[in-house]
Amino acid sequence: MLGVRSPLVLAVALVACHSQRQPLPEETAHSEHFAYHSRPGDPLCAGTLAAAEAHLTSTLGYLRLDWPAGKKIDYYRYRDFEDITASSPCAQAHERCADASGGQGVVYTFLSLDQHELVHAYLAHVGFPNVIYAEGIADLFRCDSAAHARVSVQPSSWRRDLFSTKDGVWQSYPQASVLVRYLVERFGAERFLEAYARSKHGLGPDQFGAEFEQLFGTSLDEVWAEAGASRFASDVRAICACDGRELTTDGSDTPLTTCERDGTTEGVFTVSQPSLMFVEVASAFPLARNAPRACGTAQSPSPSFSVAGGNSGLRALTAAAMEPGRYYLAGVDELQLTGRDRDAPASCLTAPEYHAGPQHFYSTVTLPRPASGVSYFRFRFEAPQSLFFATAGIYVCPDCESAASPAQRCTPAAMASGAGKDVLGDLLLAVTPDADEASLTFNVAPCPPGCQGDRGKSGCPPYC
Repeated sequence: MLGVRSPLVLAVALVACHSQRQPLPEETAHSEHFAYHSRPGDPLCAGTLAAAEAHLTSTLGYLRLDWPAGKKIDYYRYRDFEDITASSPCAQAHERCADASGGQGVVYTFLSLDQHELVHAYLAHVGFPNVIYAEGIADLFRCDSAAHARVSVQPSSWRRDLFSTKDGVWQSYPQASVLVRYLVERFGAERFLEAYARSKHGLGPDQFGAEFEQLFGTSLDEVWAEAGASRFASDVRAICACDGRELTTDGSDTPLTTCERDGTTEGVFTVSQPSLMFVEVASAFPLARNAPRACGTAQSPSPSFSVAGGNSGLRALTAAAMEPGRYYLAGVDELQLTGRDRDAPASCLTAPEYHAGPQHFYSTVTLPRPASGVSYFRFRFEAPQSLFFATAGIYVCPDCESAASPAQRCTPAAMASGAGKDVLGDLLLAVTPDADEASLTFNVAPCPPGCQGDRGKSGCPPYC
C-alpha cells in the first residue's frame, strides 16, 4: 500500500509549507488540460502529455463528467524520492499528494504520470468528500500499481476495514476501492458523483454510516456485505484507458491489447484469477505485473519474471503460474497467450493440454514446479517430435492411474537424457516437487530431414 496523501490536508497547510521548502519544479510544458512542471535537466518523457490527456479523457468519459472550461491541472514532477521529500508541500507521512481542496487541481509527485493523484485533481471541482470516496475512486483509475491485488474483506466490520489507520494515517485504500467500484456498478457513475459532491469531509465511522444511508438510501452494513461478496473484492477492479484483454482459462488463445505508453508500444493483458499461462515466442522478454514501463531508470519496474526465448530459429514454450493482475510486456505488441485454470494441473483428468501442430517446433518447454503434490501436463503432437529431457523431476506416464504414483509407476523422463524419446500423439507428464531447480525443462526439437528414426547418422543430432 502506497503512502500517498489523501485530500485531508487543508490548503493552508500546503501554503505554510512552501515558505520552508525548496522551490517547486519550474520548467513547464503545456497541453490542452495540463501544465507539466519538472526540474531543469530532467527531460519530459515522449508521449507523457498525450498519455495524461488520454487518461483524463477516459476517466471523464467513464464517469460522464464535464470538464470546466479553461481549467488546467498543474502537475509538479520532482526528480526522485529524495527531491520530493525535501522540497514538496506534501505531508511527511506521504510520498506524493494532490491538493483537491477548494476546487484546486494540483499534483505533486516524482512519477512521470501519477494516475492516482491525477484523479484527485480531476474531481477537485466536484467536491471535497470523505477520504473513503476520494481515495476509493482514485484507485479505480490507477493502472500502474498493486491496486489490482486481492483484498481481504470482512463484510461485518466495515468500521474496521474502511477506517484502518497506522500512526494516525488512514490506510484503507484497497478496501475503499472495492466499495467505490461496487457503488459505481450498482448505482451508476452519476449517482456516485452526486454522493461525492454532497459527502462531508472528515466524518467518523458512525457519522459516515448515517450519511451513507442518506446518500444511497440503504445501509452500509448491507452494501458492504454485498461488496465483499462481489467479484471486485477478488478480481481486477481498476478501470484503465488501455485495458488488456482478460486471459481465458479454457485453453483458447488470448491476443494482447496494444497500448501506447511514453512514446513506445506495450502489450497488455489481464489475469482475474490464479491461472497457468502458456506462451510461445522466438525471443525472450520480461513480463511486469501491475507496473507498466516508465521512462527514467529509477522508475522502471523489475520484471515479475522473464519468458524464455528459443534458439536456432525455433520457438520456446513457457508455462507460467500467473497471479491476478494486469501484465505489461515492454516492446511486445503481438502475442497469442493460452490460459488454463491454475488448479487444473493438480488433477490428471483435467490437466491442461497443449496442441503442437506440424508447424510447431520448440527448443525449450519450461514447466513450473509444484510446491507440493504433483502437477500434470498433457501435450498432443500432430507431427513426430523428439524430446530431450534435461532435468529430473518429470515422469512420463501411460495413463492417469499410473500418474497417481509417478515415482513408482511411471518412467523418469530424465532417463531419456542423451537418447531422446520419439513422440507422436499424446504425452502425459507428471511433475513432482523433488527437483533441484525452480522450473523443469525439457527440449522439444524437430529432427532434420532424413534423420528421423536414424540415430547415429552422420550430421544428425543425437536425439534423432
